[in-house]
Amino acid sequence: LWGIFIFCLVAFNYTMRVDLKLEELLYEAFVKDEFHPFFQAYVDSEIKEFIGAEVLMRWIKSDEKVIPPNLFIPVLERNRFIIEVELKFIKKIFSLFKFWQDEYKKTIKLSINVSAVQLSNPRFLEEMEKIANDFKIEKNIITFEITESYVIENVEAAAETMTKLKKLGFNISLDDFGTGYATLTHLKSLPIDVVKIDMAFIKNILVDDKSEIIVQHIINMSKKMNLKTICEGVETEEQYLKLKELGADIIQGFYFAKPIPLGEFEEDYII
Repeated sequence: LWGIFIFCLVAFNYTMRVDLKLEELLYEAFVKDEFHPFFQAYVDSEIKEFIGAEVLMRWIKSDEKVIPPNLFIPVLERNRFIIEVELKFIKKIFSLFKFWQDEYKKTIKLSINVSAVQLSNPRFLEEMEKIANDFKIEKNIITFEITESYVIENVEAAAETMTKLKKLGFNISLDDFGTGYATLTHLKSLPIDVVKIDMAFIKNILVDDKSEIIVQHIINMSKKMNLKTICEGVETEEQYLKLKELGADIIQGFYFAKPIPLGEFEEDYII
């Protein structure tokens, strides 16, 4: 037992040192503006046309190495530095949105992920209103994606924040829907516009009858509640055709488009 304790202590100390070093690098990245947007297109399932995009954060270091979010977002969330990083990132997105409108007369619907830590930030709503007003953004073109897990763990607080975001004029998408069935009991009282079906069900939809039944149920339920559905993680034509048959509104995934950097996104969809 003593040996196990020593091993755990050493492992804990090592993890702490790694996290502290990573925190230093993330702070430097924030100062150097190394957090950049990538964009993954949304496609209308019926007409197969581009109708908007999800904005994804990537850390691009000075050597141009791209760091995926699962390697740095958890650290940012643990030390709550995610609040400042996300606010700066959202301001960058709104600035781009305004530039596209002014320069190219393009109004692109964008979806932006918001962390649970950010949603607990008492400044968040005020900051969103201020940034949108500063850039004269049409708020109903912007959708904030909120994970189902956050809603389940913070039902009352989530409902209050979402209601206030709606009153400001923003749209709301419930992300990763289907992983936590407790949300079904609260769905009717949440002011959401979009249900984003978790990719775990999409991945198995052609080989698992239960996955297909769940996806069909979510789509049917959403239609009856006048909510749009997005199916993420679509990688094959067969998956797309099945989801179209089931009545999905919007498709997202590598079959139509992978996440791409700003320059490539502008060439493909803006300019």
